[in-house]
Amino acid sequence: MLKVVGVVVGVLLVAVLVLGTLDSLVWMPQYLAPGIPLPTIYRTLSGSGDLLACLLSPVIWFLFWGALGSVYVLVLLHRAFVVTARPVTAAALGAALLGGAGFFQWWSAFAMGNSVSDELPPGVGGTTPLGVVIVLGGLLLMVVAGALGLVAALTRKRSALVSPRPVDNA
Repeated sequence: MLKVVGVVVGVLLVAVLVLGTLDSLVWMPQYLAPGIPLPTIYRTLSGSGDLLACLLSPVIWFLFWGALGSVYVLVLLHRAFVVTARPVTAAALGAALLGGAGFFQWWSAFAMGNSVSDELPPGVGGTTPLGVVIVLGGLLLMVVAGALGLVAALTRKRSALVSPRPVDNA
């Protein structure tokens, strides 16, 4: 069961990271500067000196959450951990991981949104509808993670009082 949780969380995290990065680098600039081709947007940002920050933020976000997700999946797929972990605990951690990645997608898009709004017409800020869905989905998953963590803590405490779980390290 833990391997299934790990794989599902891993696949969902890849989807969030890919969609969030595309949103930050492609769809949001086009959304904030409608009618202006993407190469023109990038040329303008390059001329103003903002392009590096606009490109680094999504890359850092992608690498940070990708690394955390990789560790999470590898730990769940490792046999020694599978013996002692509980699926509800793994699901709580997975929901927290997905929630954190989703919520902080706004950070990866912030520099791009600011720069495009400052440099190109119509000069209004904002985010794409997909960006809003990713961030709100992240917040919702953090609430789910908290609830699952509470369930894991309460059931673990109760089961420890009833009968301790034997650990087989073989």
